[in-house]
Amino acid sequence: MIDVHEIIRDVIKNMSLQIESRGGSITTNLQANQSQIKADKVHITNLINNLLDNANKYTHETPEIVVATENFPDGVLISIKDNGIGISKANQKKIFEHLYRVPTGNIHDVKGFGLGLTYVKAIIEKHGGSISVESELKKGSKFKVFLPFDNNSEY
Repeated sequence: MIDVHEIIRDVIKNMSLQIESRGGSITTNLQANQSQIKADKVHITNLINNLLDNANKYTHETPEIVVATENFPDGVLISIKDNGIGISKANQKKIFEHLYRVPTGNIHDVKGFGLGLTYVKAIIEKHGGSISVESELKKGSKFKVFLPFDNNSEY
């Protein structure tokens, strides 16, 4: 068993310097009363880290990131909301595909291989969960990750 809130706090502690150096902030609204789930700590840490790193990287202005949790009868919903560049409706359907990167024109200021969200989705599905995104260009994105309390994985 791992504590999702503990992982979120640890990842934020490790990333806050990067975000604050850009004049930004990261806040939490951890409302889940039950935050213990049966999961692999390393993989869940990596998926939270990846989503927060993307929220920071894909915000050209001052990053304002909010991480929230809430309970459902069978699990925890984690949401990560940013004020970044956003993702068009057409690209939202493709962002979880292997090696897919949202086209940004001839600008190469964001480094990466297009593997992050593919990995995130695979980890979530391996844990019996799901991921969705709500986004609007120039207004930001909100990723919602549902992880069940218990699942049939080997963790």
